[in-house]
Amino acid sequence: MNRRLDVDEEAEIEVDAQVQYYANRAGTQVALRFVAEIEAIYHGLLEHRLVGVNHSRVRFRLPLKRVFLDRFPFAIVFYIEDEIVHVVSLEALRSQPGYWRGRLRGR
Repeated sequence: MNRRLDVDEEAEIEVDAQVQYYANRAGTQVALRFVAEIEAIYHGLLEHRLVGVNHSRVRFRLPLKRVFLDRFPFAIVFYIEDEIVHVVSLEALRSQPGYWRGRLRGR
């Protein structure tokens, strides 16, 4: 069965903001590496190559998981339901964990 990807609008905004941050602060090459890591994680989740680790600090009706980026202080927070990978946040690991919890309401 093929998985589909559903990225929360606020998660997309977080990714775009970080791409701009890295482009402005560290240059285009670093921003491109950041994008490449995000895309690799998305592909890995869709192709069942990545499973993530349970997010122990946030309660939800389905297991919330995280995949950590290799070179940047972020994690992709997601859950899987009916073969759809729902990306909730690009979690900044240096911020308060779970700041994005409100996005889970109504899901």
